[in-house]
Amino acid sequence: MTLSDYFIEIERLFPSEPVHTEKIANGSSLEHLQVEAYFKGKLWEDINLVGFSKYIGDPSSCLSFMTPKAFKYYLPAYLSISLKDYAAADVIPEATIYKIEKLTDQENQEYLDAFNLDQKRMIAIFLDFMCREHGHDFATDFAQNALSSYWARFLMP
Repeated sequence: MTLSDYFIEIERLFPSEPVHTEKIANGSSLEHLQVEAYFKGKLWEDINLVGFSKYIGDPSSCLSFMTPKAFKYYLPAYLSISLKDYAAADVIPEATIYKIEKLTDQENQEYLDAFNLDQKRMIAIFLDFMCREHGHDFATDFAQNALSSYWARFLMP
């Protein structure tokens, strides 16, 4: 797969329409409120590094404050940023991989269940790419851990 193929698949498997209109953040702390305000009404395809420069908080942590449905809706933005703008994205790729790894924890089952089989396959492909291309960049091998513990089963032989 080329990088362009990854984007085509992400866009195909994670439709941006209709925009997520339900509650985005699952708490009431300042960071939850910032996430709610920033993402409300935005298509996931419109989330990018340029826009994040206007975000008050740490954009790498936003997924941690989202409801399961919002997480599912906005994860493709983080996958795309991690692939397209890896060098400029600072810790966003590593934070995204970490959140994907944590989806398999028992208390996150609702998050994991939100994804269909094809979306899980795309997440596994993303993790595999990150392992191969950037695994040496991370202090902890979250991508390989995530693949080994759960996601590799979705990779096609």
